[in-house]
Amino acid sequence: MTILAQKSGSLEPMARKERHRRVMLVYNTYMKKLIVITVSLLPALILFSCATMKEMDIAEIPEGNYHLILYGGQFLEDLETVAFLDIPGDRYVLEPLSRDYDYQLRKNLSREDALDEALKFISENNGYWRAMTDVIRSPEGAVVGYEVRPLYYTFLYGLPNILDISYRKAGDKIQIIIRLIPELENRLLDGEVDREMIY
Repeated sequence: MTILAQKSGSLEPMARKERHRRVMLVYNTYMKKLIVITVSLLPALILFSCATMKEMDIAEIPEGNYHLILYGGQFLEDLETVAFLDIPGDRYVLEPLSRDYDYQLRKNLSREDALDEALKFISENNGYWRAMTDVIRSPEGAVVGYEVRPLYYTFLYGLPNILDISYRKAGDKIQIIIRLIPELENRLLDGEVDREMIY
């Protein structure tokens, strides 16, 4: 994963409480429709999801100590929930571009403890399917940390990977910009979740 340019527009297109209300509308709508989905469709959806994503194996994250950043998880079914493992003592510090109370920081955890906490944190949503991990690199190409994001069952939101995460350099920091993907964000903003499924 490489550093991306800063995106234009507000980092918070609507208040988190309003977003939560609309996310819950989406979630409740899909859970009601879930009972009509047959078991025979699930293998096809899962195979499609696996075939369209590239990722690193979680076992490739090396031993050592990490600072763990837990972003989101502010309320039930918070979709903007993700974890980061920051390598301490290197040139850059990972920092979410958000308010301090939007994330938690746990310093100097072992690899095992950091991954255990990260996986537990991102899996609390009822729509959680599995984790996806990726490497975070500096502009120079050095590894500065790892991203551990949740994937959701495809039939809930239309695709499993619903987070739009980008990185930018700011002095000795790598700032992390976390949003929902535009397709889902636009549906929430337009209020279409009351009338139809995301996909």
